[in-house]
Amino acid sequence: MHSNLFFCLLGAPIVLGGIDPAADQRFGVWTYNILDGGFTDDGGFGPRTIYDSATNTTTGAFSDVILEMISPYYEVLAMQELLNWVEDDVVVNATTGEVHPGMRSLTSAWGYSDYYLCKNCDSYRVGFMSKSPIDVLEDFDSGGHGAIAIRVDGIVYVTFHLTPFADTSDNMIRLGQVDSVVENVINKYRDEPLLAMGDMNNPSPLDSPRYSEHGESSCEDSGFANNYCMDGEVDYSPIQHLFDAGLEDLCWFHAGGKVKYNQCANSCTTGIWVGGSGHATAKIDFIFGNEKFLEKFDVVHSRTQVNRKTDRASDHYPMEMTFQLKS
Repeated sequence: MHSNLFFCLLGAPIVLGGIDPAADQRFGVWTYNILDGGFTDDGGFGPRTIYDSATNTTTGAFSDVILEMISPYYEVLAMQELLNWVEDDVVVNATTGEVHPGMRSLTSAWGYSDYYLCKNCDSYRVGFMSKSPIDVLEDFDSGGHGAIAIRVDGIVYVTFHLTPFADTSDNMIRLGQVDSVVENVINKYRDEPLLAMGDMNNPSPLDSPRYSEHGESSCEDSGFANNYCMDGEVDYSPIQHLFDAGLEDLCWFHAGGKVKYNQCANSCTTGIWVGGSGHATAKIDFIFGNEKFLEKFDVVHSRTQVNRKTDRASDHYPMEMTFQLKS
């Protein structure tokens, strides 16, 4: 976390980074499902440009747009759907010198010092970047797009990506993926402060008022029903399994306690689908924390990052959160 920040985790004092501990005891995290990994569909070689239909202009390479999204407070970045991501640069054209950037160079370009890219995932990989050294704990096939767990400065971070869509078989696949993550990570590290984040491709029962404001119309809407409903009802069971394992949706916490409203806007879908269903209909991206984390840290800021850039960069909006060590 921020330098020279002293605090005690698991009973042992840890020195983090390089600024006066009295100056700032906050740190942030950021999670983002990046459509197709942010690269072009043509073999993934070359950064995708962001098209803004409102102005009929492109706004630069995706990797450059990311720099406008991330804050100096983000100590850890969690990313999903990292199609065509590789560790090291790949020369695409020897004549022109065009390079497909690897995660190592992107990590440096975005101001981070360490990274980890899932090795046991399918093509839809997940990964982390961190300002502090990463200790890799788990890297496994969760029955879908994979999952990884790392430890940074005494906190366990988990990121995973559940399968999309929702016919009966996909609902059961998501449940199996969640149970695999719970067994291999959440339960295993329950005695340590833990944050889990990613694209769950499933709404939460806590957010059910959002989806029932008009009776059962959510499941009558084709865009919603095709992804989150089963037998005419919203299926909340994958997220409920995470709650049952002791995780909390931290969008429901602020200033030391649980609040009565969700502080994070819906996260999917964005305005990238021109002529499609339009803007976000559900919050399916999450940052969860366990009991040990909430014993040590307060949530002081959380939001779904919605702006003109993020509206055209992916089919999900990023989510950011800031924490402060309890006094």
